[in-house]
Amino acid sequence: MKTTTAIFLCCLMILAFACGVQEGPGTSGSIRIVEFPKTGIPVVNLQVLVKSGSADDPAGKEGLAQFTASLMMRSTERFNREEIDNTLQILGARLDVTVDRETILFTCQTLKEKLDQTYEVLSEILLHPTFPQPEAEKVKSEQLDDVEDIIRNDSRLCLAVFQSCLYAGHRYAHPITGLKASINSFSPEDADLFYGSNFRADNMIIGIAGDYPEGFAENMTAEFETLPSRFIRQTRGDATPVSGRKVVLVEKENRAQTHFRIGNIATYNRSDPEYYPLLVANTYLGQHRESFGRLYQTIRTERGLAYGAYSYHEHFRQSGWSKLPRALVPWNPTYRSIWTYPKAVNAEFSMKLALLEYLKLIGGGIEPRDIEKMKQFTINGDIKQFLFLAEI
Repeated sequence: MKTTTAIFLCCLMILAFACGVQEGPGTSGSIRIVEFPKTGIPVVNLQVLVKSGSADDPAGKEGLAQFTASLMMRSTERFNREEIDNTLQILGARLDVTVDRETILFTCQTLKEKLDQTYEVLSEILLHPTFPQPEAEKVKSEQLDDVEDIIRNDSRLCLAVFQSCLYAGHRYAHPITGLKASINSFSPEDADLFYGSNFRADNMIIGIAGDYPEGFAENMTAEFETLPSRFIRQTRGDATPVSGRKVVLVEKENRAQTHFRIGNIATYNRSDPEYYPLLVANTYLGQHRESFGRLYQTIRTERGLAYGAYSYHEHFRQSGWSKLPRALVPWNPTYRSIWTYPKAVNAEFSMKLALLEYLKLIGGGIEPRDIEKMKQFTINGDIKQFLFLAEI
């Protein structure tokens, strides 16, 4: 049996926030530091944000940002991969790296009493990485496996093709993990070059939160200021909203389910006055994994056509197992979309219903009573998350 994964590019809507915490420049004014001191719980969270990502992959080297960040976690001038992993395990510390289009985010959590030892590992990874060939081959293999997973996983494939179509000619068009041909070409020298070009003091933000000693933030900033400055950002290309309707079909055999996306490039950003009204409208239409939205009610609750149906006012990358978006993953421009995944036999009807709900919202608006409900839900839920987002 053949079914289809469909990606629709139509017209849609929606979101954001930032936070009020202690902030100051580094010792030379080139690096930003955001502090949130909090005593009472002896835990310290460190974040180092590099304002580069897969959009800075050179042509023909798609996936290089992911390759470089992953390889940095495996070898430094003082530690090899086993020593890094064992030290963090003994200290009870956690260290992760996340790559997106515009950011590479290193996140570290440790106990206050283990802060100095944990920071020793973190600073080695960020300031003194090495890129050994054996580890490079392992990382390449993992990224190739991830490409294969995108091909096998209908949900991931639908999103990847949708984004590729929306951002054709733009540096957001390729998956973060890269393409098979480009990954096979990676070398340690490529990673070293990407690191040298993007891990620069004036292209980084340091975040420190928790119960950390006086002077720690200043010392950390001073150490990171030893990195070169004068970062040069790559041009992103053009991302023009689709005019009319464009339909892209990805046909796969032996599928009982159809994933589809409907959306377009957004013409707003988080500083626009209409952003928050659109955020409330998106909540009404259907937030991620929430069951009260109109899409969910129409497609799942009333008719049982799919397990879920949701709307996204901007690029959405889930934060762990929560329903909330991961922080610090800006897209410029972002996009809006509707996503659902009905049985193949219900796909066409589900698409019509999704479009109908969207057009009803555009044409008829929202009842004042429902607006108040959506506002309160957003204030009590999402805004708490957005308080910790930094505008990049």
